[in-house]
Amino acid sequence: DNIQDSSRNLQSEKLIVGPFCRDVGFLRRCLLARNNDFDKALALATLCIRWREKVQPSTLTVKDFPTANSQQVYAFAGHAKNGWPVLLVKSCRWNPWKFSVAEYVRQLSFMIETMERSSADPLTRAYIVFDMRDMSYR
Repeated sequence: DNIQDSSRNLQSEKLIVGPFCRDVGFLRRCLLARNNDFDKALALATLCIRWREKVQPSTLTVKDFPTANSQQVYAFAGHAKNGWPVLLVKSCRWNPWKFSVAEYVRQLSFMIETMERSSADPLTRAYIVFDMRDMSYR
């Protein structure tokens, strides 16, 4: 009941809440992230919604982060046997000094949003595999 009530409360604020607020999984993730402290979870949900208003991750495409995408660091690698999405990270290709923080935020937002949409798990868990071969530090 608290989850449904908070969904209605968030929607009554002047925030664009979209489907992620009506999604019980979103509110559960906020509760888990804040150790089931309801007030802190509600505060986190509000921050997330405001961030989503600004960045609009569900509308992003690879054209929104061309330099970061051209490095081909991140690749969606399908799903594990348990249904969780798998993200492959080729660390040796990552050159963050070649693009802005804003572009990197758009890229990660796109990848997370894509994995979340592809997941059957309501808590949206994922495997992230880091390939550290040939990685060096400048």
